[in-house]
Order: sequence, then structure tokens, then C-alpha cells
Amino acid sequence: MFWNCCSDYAQEVDKKDPNDDVDVTASTVALGITDEAVTTGADRSQPSSEESSRLLDQMPVVRDPSAQAQESDAQAGPLVTLIEEGGESDITLQSMYGVSLGCELDTEDDDFCMVSSVAVKGLVDRWNRAHPKREQRLQVYDRIVEVACQSGPSANLEAVLHNETRIKYQTQVRYQRPRIQELRINSNDGALGLEFDGLVKGTSLPIVKVLEGNVHKAVSEAGLKAAQKSRIVAVNGEFQLAPSKIMEMMQAEEFKITVCSYN
Repeated sequence: MFWNCCSDYAQEVDKKDPNDDVDVTASTVALGITDEAVTTGADRSQPSSEESSRLLDQMPVVRDPSAQAQESDAQAGPLVTLIEEGGESDITLQSMYGVSLGCELDTEDDDFCMVSSVAVKGLVDRWNRAHPKREQRLQVYDRIVEVACQSGPSANLEAVLHNETRIKYQTQVRYQRPRIQELRINSNDGALGLEFDGLVKGTSLPIVKVLEGNVHKAVSEAGLKAAQKSRIVAVNGEFQLAPSKIMEMMQAEEFKITVCSYN
């Protein structure tokens, strides 16, 4: 139903990484499980303020919704703001004994394997901390294109990434950073002219159709096309929203949407 909205076997490492403050005793490497969960078998505790800050930094855009709310119509800015141009890049994950991948993937779309979260102290976070430049890091909403020179359906990429990082010392991952734009929408200027998959799960809303010739001027200016597999990932600077919540927030007269587009 659509809604129309108007990466040889593992070489075990005996010594603990000096960056860790957690005793790692388990040997399981599992997708999306943090070091704490692997070690204790318990639910992960609340992150420290430093960890929370690093988690927030995994997001493609950090904006202040309250500051946005204070903008007057005259100071609202352009209809479309380019946040990041995007492009493809590679990272090399180095496996460590007892350390999880620390990365969850959205594989709902068979052609689309997208990073949905990055946990602290996992292999991905270790890479990101060693490579602080944004363009060198794997972050939320990046699309996994290849793992260990293998491509294919998203579920297959997820399985290969899981296995390779468990049994190989190093795993190369190619990913695509989306083109990220923020669109300022006023419903009085017309309907969006977009159709969405309103039944999808996750924390983004896929755009499945662009009604050419009958779209909001911000959508036209942004050059959104269904073939780009664009997704709305935030409304008014709020990320990690359920698709239903995104739909709800877009019922307002005025709002801003952050859109990730993939070629």
C-alpha cells in the first residue's frame, strides 16, 4: 500500500585494545550487539555523555529544531539546502577478539542495504574514531554497496559482512554516502507530489514515486526522482523517527524534511 502525501580465519588478538574501558571476555561477534552486551549478556546500559556525543555525531546532520522554529518567514532561507554531496568510499574493518560489529542494517528493500545505527565500541565505531573526518567514516543512512568485493541482495550483504568480520582479520567495505538535502515545505504552495511506502519499517520513509509535473517547487528544485531511491530521514531536524511519525509530522502547514538520495 502506498500513501500519497500532499567485508583465512580470524587471528585472535590476545591483548585488549587500549581504547577500551570494558573487559572483553566473550568470543562471539554478532551484528548490532555492543561490547557490553557480549560481555555481560545483559541489556546495554545508558551511554555516557561522551558516548552519546559520539553516537549523535554518526548522524549525517545535526541541527537545532528550536532555532529553526524561531526563523521568521522572511528569514526562512532557501527552499532547498545542500547538506552533503555524497559519493562512494571504502573502509577496512579490522576484527578483534570479542568485539562486535556494532552496526545495524536496514535490509527491508532487497536492493538496498542501509546503515540504520552505529553502536559505541564496535568495529565500525573503532574505524570511525581512528578516522575523524566525516567523509572517511561509515555513518547512519550510508548504503552498503560491496563487502569483500561481493555485491548482491541486501540480506546477502548483511550475511557476508557478519561472516567476514567474524572469520577474517580485515574486511573491506564499499559504501555510498547519499546526497543529503533539506527541503523547506509550506503546504500553501501546493502538495508535495510524492508517494511513499507507508507500510515500511525502520527509521526512514522511502519515496516510491514522484508525480512529475505536479510536485511542490522545493521537490522540483531538489531534483528528486523515484529512481534515486530517495528517503525522508528527518522532519524539522528530528531523526530516527518511525515512518508513521514522519507522515504525521508532514501534515503540518510548514515543516522541513531532510532527504537522502542514492544513485
